[in-house]
Amino acid sequence: MKFKNILANYAKIKNFLLDILFPIQCLGCQKEGTYLCSSCFKTIPLKEKQVCPHCQRASLLGKVCPSCKEYSPLDGLLVASKYENKLLQELIHNFKYKYIKELAQPLGKILVNFLKTQHIYPLEEKQNFKQFIFLPQIFQEKETIIIPIPLHQRRLRERGFNQSELLSQEIEKIFNWKIENQLLIRKYYSKPQIKLSEKERKENVKNIFFCPQREKIEGKRIILIDDVVTTGATMNEAAKTLKQAGAKEIWGLALARG
Repeated sequence: MKFKNILANYAKIKNFLLDILFPIQCLGCQKEGTYLCSSCFKTIPLKEKQVCPHCQRASLLGKVCPSCKEYSPLDGLLVASKYENKLLQELIHNFKYKYIKELAQPLGKILVNFLKTQHIYPLEEKQNFKQFIFLPQIFQEKETIIIPIPLHQRRLRERGFNQSELLSQEIEKIFNWKIENQLLIRKYYSKPQIKLSEKERKENVKNIFFCPQREKIEGKRIILIDDVVTTGATMNEAAKTLKQAGAKEIWGLALARG
């Protein structure tokens, strides 16, 4: 018990000193006390229009076009905001590469707010369910599961957390869709996608995932969560693996498309 108290006191002293030497500041306006103040949060736009993730043509809710279905393991992809927004870029960069876990809350809130602009609400909030009948079934079921895009264990140790899992937790709090983070595993360590061409990205993630419990995937509707989608190679590879394991419907959800 004494040892635990010593550790707790050490953590408090460490955090106190860090706050003095490196005070927390809003990444938008440098206001102290928060990484993103409420005023700057409101400046991050939510996307009003979605496109087919394969051909990039306009599509309601980002659903895959009928003509693209044979090429896409995803049934649709929703992108919450615009990567061109400099503040959003800064937030994502600090979240992923400077390991600021606290940014999961405001970034997760962006995803939640975006879903509500698409008329996607927790089921208990829907007063007249018929108004939402045009939504794909995946957004109307409590049985829908969330799978964060997994990191390899080596990268997870380097970063200390999976940013996609933290974003998923913020969504789970509101929508009550269950997170399953052991149903999709990254088999091996690969190069970071950020420095690769589109062709190299596809090769870099080819056959990189596997499902250790296929019986828990079969017939399921799944929402894949990631922070940024660029070429879509990672999201598509994850969806392909899950479809091969028997998933019924798979949609992607990301903060932005880079």
